This record gives sequence, C-alpha cells and structure tokens, in this order.
Amino acid sequence: MRLSEQNNATAASDKEEDPFTAARALAAKGDHAAALVKYDEAIKLAPSNGSILAYRALSHLALGQTHQAEDDVEAALHLNDKDAIIWESAGQVKVGLKQYAQARALFDKAARLSPKSAGAMYTDLAAALEAQNDPALAGDIESALKSAGDADPPSPEALFQLGQAYANSGKQEGKTYLHKYLDVTATLPADKRDPQKIQLAKQLIRALDALK
Repeated sequence: MRLSEQNNATAASDKEEDPFTAARALAAKGDHAAALVKYDEAIKLAPSNGSILAYRALSHLALGQTHQAEDDVEAALHLNDKDAIIWESAGQVKVGLKQYAQARALFDKAARLSPKSAGAMYTDLAAALEAQNDPALAGDIESALKSAGDADPPSPEALFQLGQAYANSGKQEGKTYLHKYLDVTATLPADKRDPQKIQLAKQLIRALDALK
C-alpha cells in the first residue's frame, strides 16, 4: 500500500541496519508478516516515534488485523498529532473498516497539515476506496480524485483518471482534465512521464473533439 511520497524515499534507502527502513522495504514488497517483526524491533529502539506505529498499522491492516491497526494509529496520534503521514494512516485504517466518511475527514486533516502532499494523499484515498470494489463508492472516489487534481501541485494520476473516465462516458469535461494532465506532465522530468498515458490522453482528446 502506497503512502504518499515517503515510500519512495524509503525504497531508496540502503540502511539495512535500521529496522524501520527494513520494515518499510519488506512492506513495500508485500511481506507484511516479516515487516511486523522489524517494526516491533524499531519500536523498541524508538518507542516515542509515532511514524513507526503508523506504518505498522498499515501492515496490520494489510493482514486483516484491523483492531491492531486501530490501536497503532491511536497510539501514533497520541505521540504526534502534527504528522500528516500519521493522519493519512489513520484514514487508511478507517477505509479498511468501511468507515468512509471518517476516512475522508482524516485525509482532509492530513492534507491540511501537508498541503504540498495533498495531491498524492487524495490519490491514495481514491485507490484505497477503489480497492473496496463497491460501486456505491463511485462518488467518493470521484470526489477524492477531484481533490487530488485541484491540489497544488496536482496529482497527474488523478487528472488522467478523471479525464479518461469522463472521456469514456463521452463527457466533454474530460478534455479539461486531460489537457491539465498533459500540461502537468510536460513539467516533469522525462523519467517521470508515462509515454503511453500521454499518447492515450491525446487520443481521448481527439475522440472528444470528434463528438462535437
């Protein structure tokens, strides 16, 4: 489960002697059971570090251990209620518990604490909601993607998803999101661009133009 920008930094770290780093690397590979062992080690070394508990909560959640996940995020917030990552973790746990309104409120809190990460956070929320495979959540997913697209900086992935969804429905507003997606990706380094999505965005724009 991705958690905004911090997982990228984690994957790049090579401090194998650090159990927190090792735990996050294991979690990124999907080995959450092994990650929990390392998180436990990390907590013994730094019991006042709420971030460790927040990440451990996500591994508990991935394993279906919702009660443990709840306990971890509550303890993490008690240690540090100014960390956006902890609030986002709490939101992810609420999604896992199917408490969607509460989850959105927690993501909103995280976004306010770290506005520059809001685009990625709301994209995380949309992905978590989509993973529930519940058609009734379509409106909540769309709302999360719009918040991600309206953030500063906006989430390119959210812009693309919105543009594609609207275009596939024949809605002209898809062009707005697709054009914004192209504008945003044009400012990214070459290795951060997705040529296939860029090509598809242009094709969808032409298709919508043909519908006029």
